[in-house]
Amino acid sequence: MNSADSGERYPGTAARAVARVVLTLYGISLAMVALWPVPVDAGAGGFLRRVTNLVPVLTYARIEFAANIVLFVPLGVLLMLILRKRYLILPIALVVTVAIECSQALLLDKRTPSVLDIIANTAGACIGLLIVAAAESLRGRVPVQGWSPDADAEAWAQLGIGPPPPVPPRG
Repeated sequence: MNSADSGERYPGTAARAVARVVLTLYGISLAMVALWPVPVDAGAGGFLRRVTNLVPVLTYARIEFAANIVLFVPLGVLLMLILRKRYLILPIALVVTVAIECSQALLLDKRTPSVLDIIANTAGACIGLLIVAAAESLRGRVPVQGWSPDADAEAWAQLGIGPPPPVPPRG
């Protein structure tokens, strides 16, 4: 019996193995970016000034915040593909980003730790996990097990409304 037959919503063994390798490479890259002794955008100052002058709404702070979000999207995606206990994804992302910011504060004189970076990084991981969850839902890999319109009839009755109509099967 394979994972599709069992109603399991997690990727197969081969996909998880590939995701582990990619996560390892991503982790090394993330560590290099996060723990580089000088800001990684130091060489991009001229380009960033031109962008902010051309599009004033794109301030440096907004560009940096967006970059921190994008930086952690792969973490959310990869952890969704690897972990069976998916409720651990956001705590893992939070711990990783707090560790990065603390390391920058303690070890790197030219780097500036920021609570906004923690928020952006965690949001990025959340976006990554939502991307995988949406893709799984669209592919029909996330079955709603044990639910029927009558399963929560008592709760619906207490609210004074009827249950929602059943969702037709995907064809």
